[in-house]
Amino acid sequence: MSGREISRNFGTLEGSFSKIFVTWINFLQRELKNITRFPTVAQIKPYLPDVFQEFPNTRLVLDVTEVRIQRPPSLNVQGQTFSHYNTYKVVVGCTPDGYISYVSKLWGGSVSDAHIVQKSGVFDSLEPGDGILVDRGFNYPCVPQGIDIYSPPFQSRGEAQCREALLSTRRVPSARVHVERVIGRVKEFHILD
Repeated sequence: MSGREISRNFGTLEGSFSKIFVTWINFLQRELKNITRFPTVAQIKPYLPDVFQEFPNTRLVLDVTEVRIQRPPSLNVQGQTFSHYNTYKVVVGCTPDGYISYVSKLWGGSVSDAHIVQKSGVFDSLEPGDGILVDRGFNYPCVPQGIDIYSPPFQSRGEAQCREALLSTRRVPSARVHVERVIGRVKEFHILD
């Protein structure tokens, strides 16, 4: 439902509705930020699903997803949000049991996934010995020393791995289903629309 329709339903001006809506979003972001946690591997272990037993140090299942938006009126902003459609991208991380523990700020759809991950600060929250599950072909920058990256076995020709910490295994896709379900719920319920 558009802001115009909502403002009409509540008998208010569209500009007033927009200000109220943005105020509430900012308030919720500030308040909910305090309850979002980034649990340690020790806190995650008791709840580790069976599929993650091969990856016992997994702290985060990481993915970058796109959220479609209406085409912005400004040509400059259109250029920043253009990929195949006008989108924003966001880094989403969840614990192995499906708890959303990391969400980056939104980036324009034209920015590369590797750049977003590198600039998002997600690695700042990790400790040596932690593991991250990523998707096949996930082009990530070199990670801090001591962080294990679990990825499905895939490497394009000529692509050098940035560290030996990349641990490829065929069981990663079944474990990654958790973050894909979480992102699916976010999109299904239009949480970021």
